[in-house]
Formats: sequence, structure tokens, C-alpha cells
Amino acid sequence: MITFAEAKEIVRAAEQADWTQGTYQIEADGWEDDTHYLVVRGTAEDDPNLVIIPGLVPLVNKATGEIEYVVAHTEWDRLDAMTPISGEAAA
Repeated sequence: MITFAEAKEIVRAAEQADWTQGTYQIEADGWEDDTHYLVVRGTAEDDPNLVIIPGLVPLVNKATGEIEYVVAHTEWDRLDAMTPISGEAAA
């Protein structure tokens, strides 16, 4: 089973090298359900001109570590049912 800390590193490894919108950042906290972690990432700068793909969020499968990208507004019920997870507690 993948931990939340591992899930964050999986997303970082998949995205950071190709990131072009400001300074890549992964938030300490995220969300989870029985099968996936939602890793919150974006730019470190507080600049509205730096926009990532709107609503596209990475979900990391807890069993396999595979990333599934979903569009938030089409998966709202699934995402809304997730539970907050603290990066501090999950470390």
C-alpha cells in the first residue's frame, strides 16, 4: 500500500520536470478515499496569470501508485466524498 508521502513523491516525479507555470509546489495536505489519494499541487507564486489545466487533479492509486488524472467538475461527487488527510500525520 502506498503512503500519502509516497503518493506526493510519485506526482512530483511525474510532473515537476515538465512544469512550466512558475515554481512547482505540492501542498502538505490532501484528500483520500478507500482507493486513492488526491495530491494538491500548483504554483508557489500567488499569481493569477500562472494557471494550470483548470480542474485537472491527480489521484494516486493506493495499491499500485498509478496516477489517474480527473477533471474536478466532472468527478465532483467522488472528490467531495473524500476525507482530508494531513501531510503531518501521514509522514
